[in-house]
Order: sequence, then C-alpha cells, then structure tokens
Amino acid sequence: MTNSEVTVNDTNNNGQIILEKDSVLIVKLLATPGTGYSWQMIKNDPHKLKPLGDSVLEPLADQAPGASENQVFRFLAQSSGSTVLELHYLRPWEKNIPPLKTYQINVQIR
Repeated sequence: MTNSEVTVNDTNNNGQIILEKDSVLIVKLLATPGTGYSWQMIKNDPHKLKPLGDSVLEPLADQAPGASENQVFRFLAQSSGSTVLELHYLRPWEKNIPPLKTYQINVQIR
C-alpha cells in the first residue's frame, strides 16, 4: 500500500491543509537557484511533519538553464494534531536581512 500524497504550492500560502496520518505532504515552491536564493525551513514540528530528506530541485517544463525551478520538500504526516510549516526564501549567507519571500501553511493531521 502506498501513502497518499498531497501537493501544495505558492497558491496555498497562508492557507490551511488537512492531511490524513501517514500521508505525504509535498511542498513545491518556485526558486531561482542561480541568484543564490533558496527556500529554508524556519518553523516545523518534526514530530508531526517529519522531513523526508533534503529538498530537491525540479526543472519546469520548457525552461532555459538558469531559469526558475521548483524547490520540492517532502514531509510524512506522522502524528495527529496541528502544526505550522514556515519557509523563507533567502540567501543563507546574508545575516540580519529579511527574507525576499515567506511561505506559511497551517497543517492539520487527523
């Protein structure tokens, strides 16, 4: 039996999603790695949403090299309850500079 998968993206920012326990949450956010910016996880309860490895980059269809790609995060909904997942789009080496973008989603696991 395979776990069900639920995918969210930029359109779900500041929204809420309901997941079944043992399902996989896939977060796909646009990134342009050539600029030095990437999405970094800032807030998450790993006991509820367990990260499944590091994020990966997926090229968009018909895009030139160096163009925007999807940065993809995967999480396992492993225990019931609620948590907030927050990611910031920033250059990791720049300190004390606000992120270029933020992404936040409220996750309910049942």
